[in-house]
Amino acid sequence: MKIIQKVSLDSQYTELTDPGCHSHNCGKCSKSAQVDCQHSETSERERAPLPPPLKKPQLAAPETAAEDIPCDHPTPGPAPLTAEKKAVNRQRVSVSRLKKKLAKMNADAILQKDVLVALDKFLGGPSLPFVKMQIRINGRKRKGHRWSDNMKALALALYHHSPKCLRLLQKLFRLSSTSTLKRIMKAINIEPGLN
Repeated sequence: MKIIQKVSLDSQYTELTDPGCHSHNCGKCSKSAQVDCQHSETSERERAPLPPPLKKPQLAAPETAAEDIPCDHPTPGPAPLTAEKKAVNRQRVSVSRLKKKLAKMNADAILQKDVLVALDKFLGGPSLPFVKMQIRINGRKRKGHRWSDNMKALALALYHHSPKCLRLLQKLFRLSSTSTLKRIMKAINIEPGLN
């Protein structure tokens, strides 16, 4: 039986014999106990245990910096991301943006509720619904405005009183457009006599 021991870092191996023989205790051959062995008389030095394996020497840091060493081949960059990882990263960014947007909307909704509650204490009469409607509509797109009957009636009264006044107030407040008011007037069915 042979034992292979690593001698150096250059991957050179030497073959050593097994110090113990299992068949007839000579340690050198594999003959049976009945056959005379030529290795029966071995010295104690040959039967001594194997020396411990050599330790790897510690490599010292090079004296020259990495910047000074010329490099002929291109250095590898980071591993390219797979399509799935890119998709996951995009989704993660999208989720974080939506979470921020939701938190901002929730904060705005709480602020809007507080303002509406405070308005009930300080305002009264016909100005309260007008201010509440302006707060509710603020921030919506132009096509997303939904007007109550009271707001439509107010805009129609302003239009009949003075179209120029309505145009001025439309610059300051959110009011129904002139085309909306004309459409409302067309929908009103007026017959001869008292209506």
